[in-house]
Amino acid sequence: MDSEFQKQQKRAKELSRTLQRMAQEAHHPRPEKREETETDRETDKETDNDAEEDWDMDSYDVEGPESPASPKGESEMSDGPPEDAENGEAGGGKGEGEEEDDDDIIKTTEKQLRETVLEYMCQQNRPYNISDISQNLHLEQGKAALQKALDHLVQDNKLKEKTYNKQRIYVVNQDILKDLGKGDVGGIDAKISGLDLEYKAALEDLKKYEVELKAIHKVISISEAKKQLLEVKEAIGKMKENLAAMEKKSSTVTAPVVSEKKEDLKADREKCEREWQKRKRLCLDVLG
Repeated sequence: MDSEFQKQQKRAKELSRTLQRMAQEAHHPRPEKREETETDRETDKETDNDAEEDWDMDSYDVEGPESPASPKGESEMSDGPPEDAENGEAGGGKGEGEEEDDDDIIKTTEKQLRETVLEYMCQQNRPYNISDISQNLHLEQGKAALQKALDHLVQDNKLKEKTYNKQRIYVVNQDILKDLGKGDVGGIDAKISGLDLEYKAALEDLKKYEVELKAIHKVISISEAKKQLLEVKEAIGKMKENLAAMEKKSSTVTAPVVSEKKEDLKADREKCEREWQKRKRLCLDVLG
């Protein structure tokens, strides 16, 4: 019963999180993913250099008092490969092919990190600093790699950056968010309604299992019942011993007294029977 109760509770929580996520997607959908080209990046950089990043921070609820990572830490944690070929030969003895494979792995990891951060920022659509993003996403990479990914997204004009109260705040560029049509919103609303019904049904089941669980907790446990059974058996054994002792004592002390009373009662009965027979004959003679 406990496992079933936990399953229902977990299901209710999952439905609640799904409802919240779908409600956010209905108003702030994720951007369409497409492959970037060098022309797009150059155009984004030119647009980013010409435009002024002047957006009102008072309209957002900024979380986290932490200050951003220092530029010094970013430079120290550079992920670039060594430029000197002799260092590669002396340090690990890697060939050119192995170094290229390592570069591909690093680039793939950085790309995945950027996609994860961008997807999260589009989904939440609110400002965050680097500490909030790292804590909310539970990233394995350090803040240096995350800062590099954020800088790359800012250069691509996918995120906006602004210094606010001595910390760097990031928010998704509103221009890349696609507005949903009425049909899309209606479909999402229908899904939300369906999930809402499932959520309410799960809550009802959860309440029912909670009542059953409380009733089970009120029932005595098997170990406690066995303990009480042993106590009752011991009490019964003591009572039987006392009864046997009393019967033995009664048979030895009161036997003569009982025998005398029995004889007296028998004599009284015979006397009453004779008197009754005598009076019966007298009554019959009078009536006869």
